[in-house]
Amino acid sequence: MPIDVTQMQDPLGLLRLGYAKPLLELRAQRWEAGASNERTEQVVEETPVAIVYNGIPHVVMMATPVDLEDFALGFSITEELIRTPDDFRSAEVVRYSQGIEIQASIAPECEGVITTRNRRLTGRTGCGICGTDSITAVLKQLHPVAPSAPIPPSAIESALRSLVTHQTLNAAAGAVHAAGWASRDGTIELAREDVGRHNALDKLIGALLKRGVD
Repeated sequence: MPIDVTQMQDPLGLLRLGYAKPLLELRAQRWEAGASNERTEQVVEETPVAIVYNGIPHVVMMATPVDLEDFALGFSITEELIRTPDDFRSAEVVRYSQGIEIQASIAPECEGVITTRNRRLTGRTGCGICGTDSITAVLKQLHPVAPSAPIPPSAIESALRSLVTHQTLNAAAGAVHAAGWASRDGTIELAREDVGRHNALDKLIGALLKRGVD
């Protein structure tokens, strides 16, 4: 039976966070052209999202509650918690009143990395280093990327111009970051949005990996 969050007696809205949609409608006063008008505004949501690997809690991030399976996979690979996308077996999004838990199943061989790199704090708005407990955990060795044919500046400009057409949340509420994947001619092929820019990128990476894009 679906939960009717409107019946929750919760003036701060904390008991509905786990069931929140990406956008929230609020009554607001807008000052425009020398006059104040009351109207309905849409605001992007930010929800506590816990990632748990094989029953081991790892981190709580503040994120927009959409494309969370993509987020979990992208976060896992960019943080080098797993070796390859094949190590990420499955993910179940479980909603509670005060937040969301992503219960991820990963290869048992990766559990050692999870236990040694548990974060100590809540990550705020998709901060890429929040919660890490040492400088060495932040200053990781970068992996070289094989050179490829240069991308024309015109393609980059075209991709930047067209990215906005893929930002449905930003169009509705504003203040939403996006990350996009474009072909070599500048055509946006995939995009993801989040209130946190690092989250948007992790979501995009996860979505690409699920589609077999390396």
